[in-house]
Amino acid sequence: MFIYSKHFNVIAFDLRKCYNILVNFKQKLYSCCCLKGNEFKKRGVYLKLIFCIDSKKGMMFFGKRQSQDGALREKLLSLTENGKLYMSEYSAKQFEENPKIIVTDGYIEEAEKSDYCFIEDKGYSIDSTDEIILCHWNRHYPADRFFNIDLKKNGFKKEKSEDIKGTSHEKITIETYVRAEK
Repeated sequence: MFIYSKHFNVIAFDLRKCYNILVNFKQKLYSCCCLKGNEFKKRGVYLKLIFCIDSKKGMMFFGKRQSQDGALREKLLSLTENGKLYMSEYSAKQFEENPKIIVTDGYIEEAEKSDYCFIEDKGYSIDSTDEIILCHWNRHYPADRFFNIDLKKNGFKKEKSEDIKGTSHEKITIETYVRAEK
């Protein structure tokens, strides 16, 4: 991986190999951080999870969100009007203060039935989920963290789809998937 050059008296390295090692490490780290749903099943808690993804299901790049949009934030607050919206401190930085928003790094564990969790930078499990909302940027961004859940294989069915005009995106597609009765 490292190459010593006599001519320039420097150590150079193959960036592609370093990047692949980093991506593999991050994927293993995220999969280890994903929570198991058994605790939620015992409690009878079924959450609603919200994700923002690009056209290739990318979510983040080097620990940063791919994008954000003011109109989408307003839409998420209106979608969650019948429950609380839990999120991490990282995610909350893009929202204005709102009593509906509960900011805690343990939001997955603290959320109750019918609450919403906005997932960007934390692990998650769909075992405890009865609804998933995917907000599509309809663009491709660089990504190293992906939404890699096969919804159909896990018993989810698309219930509705809606396009909104964003403030920084011409079109944002919001799809709601609901788990079929078990």
